[in-house]
Amino acid sequence: MQRRDVNRLTGAYLTQANIAVGKILTRPIQLGRPLLSNLLKAPTIIRRGQTITMLARQSSFEVRSMGESLMDGAVGERIKVRNRRSKRVVEGVIAKNGIVFVN
Repeated sequence: MQRRDVNRLTGAYLTQANIAVGKILTRPIQLGRPLLSNLLKAPTIIRRGQTITMLARQSSFEVRSMGESLMDGAVGERIKVRNRRSKRVVEGVIAKNGIVFVN
């Protein structure tokens, strides 16, 4: 960490180191350069072809099913998955625990 004059900086630079924890750089940066938020991405936690748990929730019930990921993805990303039983392809959002929430 270094102190910088923010009046000279442009872009969405990070002001707190904890924002970068657990993230991956999308490209190399030079030592001493400010770290910009658009240079960071969440790590991939689901890989294409991986068996995943799909979860659909309504107000008073939930349905779980096994599926296959058709895309790589990180927490919060929308990916396509195929239901193992019905072979139907749906989209869902990856949760922190690797479960894919479908609509």
